[in-house]
Amino acid sequence: MIVRNSIRQMFRTPVKTFVFLLLIICSGALLTVGANLWLRSNQNLKEYEASFFTIGTVEQKPVSIRQDTEWDAGRRDYEIFQSPQYDYIYPVSILQFEGADYIRGPEKRSYYASYAPEYRLVCSDNADFWVVIAEFSPVEDCIPNESVQVHVTRILSGDKNLEDNYVWFCDHTNENPLPLSKDKTYVAQLGFIGETHGGHIGNAIRTLEYAPSPLETSQYTEDGEMMEDILMEPSAYYEVVPGFYQSEEGKRYLNYADGQSLTGKTFPVTGTGATMLLIPFQRGDAYICEGNDISQEEYEAGEKVCLISQTFAQNNNLSVGDVVHTALYYTNAKDAASRNYGLNGEQGFSFNILNADGEVPEVFEENTYKIVGIYDTVLGESFGNYQMAGDEMIVPMNSIQNRDCCNILAYGPMKGSTTSFQIPNGSIDKFMEKWEKQGIPDLDITFYDRGYSELKSGIIQMKSMSILLCGVGLSISIFLLLLFNHLFIAKQKKRIAVERCMGVSKGNCRMSLTAGMFMILLTGSLLGCALGGVFADGISREDFRQTGYDMTYSNVNVSDVKSDFEVKQDISMAFPVFGLCALFLVAMGTGIMVYNTNQILRLEPMALLSGANDKE
Repeated sequence: MIVRNSIRQMFRTPVKTFVFLLLIICSGALLTVGANLWLRSNQNLKEYEASFFTIGTVEQKPVSIRQDTEWDAGRRDYEIFQSPQYDYIYPVSILQFEGADYIRGPEKRSYYASYAPEYRLVCSDNADFWVVIAEFSPVEDCIPNESVQVHVTRILSGDKNLEDNYVWFCDHTNENPLPLSKDKTYVAQLGFIGETHGGHIGNAIRTLEYAPSPLETSQYTEDGEMMEDILMEPSAYYEVVPGFYQSEEGKRYLNYADGQSLTGKTFPVTGTGATMLLIPFQRGDAYICEGNDISQEEYEAGEKVCLISQTFAQNNNLSVGDVVHTALYYTNAKDAASRNYGLNGEQGFSFNILNADGEVPEVFEENTYKIVGIYDTVLGESFGNYQMAGDEMIVPMNSIQNRDCCNILAYGPMKGSTTSFQIPNGSIDKFMEKWEKQGIPDLDITFYDRGYSELKSGIIQMKSMSILLCGVGLSISIFLLLLFNHLFIAKQKKRIAVERCMGVSKGNCRMSLTAGMFMILLTGSLLGCALGGVFADGISREDFRQTGYDMTYSNVNVSDVKSDFEVKQDISMAFPVFGLCALFLVAMGTGIMVYNTNQILRLEPMALLSGANDKE
C-alpha cells in the first residue's frame, strides 16, 4: 500500500516525472555507450597487439649510378645500361644504436644451396635449360658479328634436344669477334639473347639466336671482397683441340657442366631468427598450414628443426615429424632465395656456380632437420624479391654452424628482401626519430605492420570519444539525481511531517518517499542502458578505422588486414556493460535518496513543518 501510494504521488506531477524518466534514459544511454566503447577499445587493442607484428626492412641506397656500354650486334651500336654503385657496404650491425627498442634485432639473411638428389624438386625439370654448355661447328667460315648457323655436335649440360641440331649463333656483345672455321669445333656457354639478324639468315624465318658468354667466377671472402678469377679474362668460347679438357679452360667447362647439373637437384635453405621476419609470413602471403611454427626458444638455441613448403612435402611424401637432410655447398649473401628459385620451378642466376678456382663448390656442412611445420603460399608471382622460393626450407639461423663464411658466390648490400627487424607495435615514429639522429642517409627503412598503426590510431580516437561520453553521461546523471532528489524528496517535508504525526514509522516514511522515485529510476536506468547497449553494439568495425594514419614509413595497405581480425571486432560486449551501468546508476541514485531521506527523518515533525512553512 505504501509503495502504491508513493507511485501515485509521483504521477501527481506527471510532467516532472516524465522529464525525470526521459533524462535518466538519455544519461544512462550515454554512460553505457561510453563505457562500452572504452572497454571494447581496450579489448581490441590487446587483441591487435597480440596478433599484429611491426617489421622493418632495410635497403642500402646506391651512392651513384654508373653507365656502362655493351655492344649490340643486332643494332650495330653500343647499348647503354646502368648499374648501382656503392662506396661501402654497411654491415647489419650499423642498425644497433642506442634507443633502438628491438623485439627481434636486425638480421641480414643469406640462403644456402642444398644438394638433394634424393628429393623430388619443383625445379628438377627446369634447371637453367635456357643455358647450355655445347660443342659446335659453324656451317661455313664466318665472323659471328651477326647470326650465323652452327651445328651443335655435343651437349655437355643443358637441353639434350639441341644435340645434333642446327642453331643460330652470334657473339652478340663483342664488337670484334674472332673468326670461326667450319672445320673446327668450339665450346661455349650458350644462352638465348634475341632474334636472328644479318645477311646470313637470308629468307629463313626469324627465330631466336644463341650468344656465348664467358664462364666468369664470382666468389667472395667472408668480408665481401671479391676473389680473383684464376683465368683473369676468360674468353666467350674456345676451340676444342686435343687435350683441351685437360687445360684450365677446358676443366672449367667440364666443371660448369657438372655444376649446372646440380642446380636441378638443389633447394634453398634460408636461416632466420624468426619466421615473422620473412615478409611473406608477415604479410600473410605465406602461412603455416600443418604443424607449428618454429618457437622462439628453438630459434635462439639453434635447434635442428625446420619449416618446409607444402609442395615439397607432397612431392616427397613428408609430414610433420619427418626429417630432411641438407648438404650445403654454396652461400648467397646477396639475394633472397626467390630471386634465383621460382615457386613454379624456374631458375635464374646472376652468378656462375663455380668458385674462384673454376671448380664446383664442395659441400661444407651437412645437417638433418626435423619438420615441425609445413607452410603454404597464396597465389602470386613465381619470382619476386618478397616471395617465397620454390622448395624453400626455413631453419634457425643459429643451426647453421658455417653460416656466411663458406663458398660465398654472391655478396651484396642490405636489401628489403634480406634484411629486417621487429619493433613494438605503434613505435614507428619513435624509432624513426631516433634513427634519423644517427645521420645515415644511405639506408632506406620501410615498415610493414598490416595496418596496425592505423587501427591503433582509430582505437585511440574512439577511446577519447568514449571517455568524453562517459564523463558527460556521469555528470548529467549526478546532476539529475541531485535535482530530482530535491524536487521529489527534499521538498516533501510537510508530507513527511504529517505522516509522522499520524504515527507512521520512519521506515514506512522512508519507503513512502523513495519507492516511487526508485521505480522511475530503475525503469529509466534499465531502458537507457539497454538502449545504449544496442546502439554501442551496432557500431561497426569501420568506426575504429576513421583516422589520419601517417604512411610515410609504411607501404602497407589497409586492405591487407585479414578478415580474421574483422571477426574479432564483431564479438559483442554491449549487453554485459549495460547491466553494470544500470546497476551503477540505480546504486548511485539509491544512495543519494537514502542520504537525503535520512537527513529529513532526523528532524522532529514540528521542525519539519516549521521548515516547510518558512520556505513557503
